[in-house]
Amino acid sequence: MTQQHLTFRDLMSRYRVSQATIFNWLKQGRLPQGMKIQRTRRWTLAEIESWEKSQEFRP
Repeated sequence: MTQQHLTFRDLMSRYRVSQATIFNWLKQGRLPQGMKIQRTRRWTLAEIESWEKSQEFRP
């Protein structure tokens, strides 16, 4: 089974926030670090869903 990887744009759309907000959440440790692939960052859908549940996330 192939895992789906999310981009900054995917997260921006998912949470209806700006790219600056995603960067701030990363810097503050409020968002999983994901993985860096060359100069980009990606998150697995499972990683994000797990994080949402642990944060009692409310979009």
